[in-house]
Amino acid sequence: MSGRVRMNFLNHLEQWQERSVQTAEDAAQSKQEELASELDLRLHLHAPRAKRIEVDVRNVRAGEVISGQPTAGELRSRQAAERK
Repeated sequence: MSGRVRMNFLNHLEQWQERSVQTAEDAAQSKQEELASELDLRLHLHAPRAKRIEVDVRNVRAGEVISGQPTAGELRSRQAAERK
């Protein structure tokens, strides 16, 4: 009799563990999908910002070249040479 109770208890624990593992895996999968969706949204929202920054930098450089002012790269090169 006590052997049967022990076996039933162990079977119950094993089933509980399997359900718990499945629940945890489902929750992890759901969270992963949620975070991937959030990342996609943020990337989508920031894409125009990256393009605008690129255009702004290009316009500043073009203005420097047209006006004859040294570019930021040239200034850094000069400063590095002066430090040596």
